[in-house]
Amino acid sequence: MYLDPGGVGVNQFHIIFSGPAADLATVRPLVTASSDGGTSQVLRQLRVSTGHYTDFVVLEQGTWTFHVATRFGGSRVSFDSS
Repeated sequence: MYLDPGGVGVNQFHIIFSGPAADLATVRPLVTASSDGGTSQVLRQLRVSTGHYTDFVVLEQGTWTFHVATRFGGSRVSFDSS
């Protein structure tokens, strides 16, 4: 995952999953973001290609935390990134 461009204003939060085609077919990530421990917002998402998603967020100054939750194969997975 990476944030582009990574500054104040409109950004894209990219998430790229890799693995067997059957596992990638189950991926439908839900991404939320919050600034400095505030209320989380669900981000608008676009599927770029198999296993590659981009979510759109307008960043203000502060420390942002992104939370991703999805199924991957037979398991539920989630992770945070700040």
